[in-house]
Amino acid sequence: QMLCAGAVALVLFTSAGASAQLRILEATAMLDSTDRDEVNMGLEAMAGLGSRAARPLIARIQAGLPTPLLESALSSLGALERPEAADTFIAHLRHRSVEIRLAALQGLVALRPRDTAPIALALNDGEPQVRGAAAIALGSLGARTHVDRLFVALDRRVLEAAQAIGQLARGAEIGRASCRERV
Repeated sequence: QMLCAGAVALVLFTSAGASAQLRILEATAMLDSTDRDEVNMGLEAMAGLGSRAARPLIARIQAGLPTPLLESALSSLGALERPEAADTFIAHLRHRSVEIRLAALQGLVALRPRDTAPIALALNDGEPQVRGAAAIALGSLGARTHVDRLFVALDRRVLEAAQAIGQLARGAEIGRASCRERV
């Protein structure tokens, strides 16, 4: 019965005559469901609804979701690339689940934030995947202020830091890298 309701909602999302506001309201109602499949359909629908979907997604994430749905919610929110989502992503950078931390990191990077300090803190994460993703993110964002932290990460065997250092290092910093190799 819930799947039928989900199928009907999906048809409404794709109908040309449905207004954007109606689709947001329907997707929000799906997010509030107790049925995981329906919540997941609401998350997928939100990802395609544009910037207006950010606030309901943020509210649902803050209300709490089981880990698999939370990962999907963060990915949907990241796809929207809305600056108001930054605090939500930052709040999940220390989540117990590696997948959640990675989804939060990816969402934050998609925003191309000026303040890259939360991403740099992820260089200290307990999981190599997260540390590596943080290093690559700092390089792709041009976060030159974190070159020293990247050298420390490289010393701690975060090999992706070498790529980021290569993207960011200038002048004397380049010499610093070659001196390390000789030691």
